[in-house]
Amino acid sequence: MTQAIQLTGRIFLTFDIETKSGLHIGGSDEGIGIGGVNKTVIRDPRSNRPYMPGSSLRGKIRSLTEKYLGLEQNNKIGKIFIHTCGANARSDEEKKKAEKDYQNCKVCQVFGVPGEMGFSSPTRLIVRDVQMSEASVEELRKLRTDLPFTEVKIEVAIDRVTSAASPRQMERVPAGVTFGQAEMV
Repeated sequence: MTQAIQLTGRIFLTFDIETKSGLHIGGSDEGIGIGGVNKTVIRDPRSNRPYMPGSSLRGKIRSLTEKYLGLEQNNKIGKIFIHTCGANARSDEEKKKAEKDYQNCKVCQVFGVPGEMGFSSPTRLIVRDVQMSEASVEELRKLRTDLPFTEVKIEVAIDRVTSAASPRQMERVPAGVTFGQAEMV
């Protein structure tokens, strides 16, 4: 059963995001040298500034919505689990029920389901990448942080059996930095 979709309008939400504590959004850890940072942040290749990928923000919103609504996170994609109506449907009867569930599911309707489900429609939420604000860029330039626009935090994991310490360095955006203007459509 395919449902015709007609665009009747768009809603644009714009906002700023301020970090209340250090923020780490993982980047590429290729080419780490001895004594280098283990976990780097993702950066805009043109400006070298950290940014928030729209896909990361969208995924976090989806995850929080699934938990808030008490939906089972039943479909493994890569290393994470998401809610997908009919993820475990095998029989024709289960697939028909899944398609009906999909029509009434707030999460699947807004965020979409994997294409192989056979009953998906285009996603209804677009989340754009969010750049660091110019005010925060200027403030961080004056502070002279550990790395350009970021700080290095050392974490230490302690082996509970041997008591051996395993330190690692993580790059993160300091507290108080503003990203914006974010946009969701």
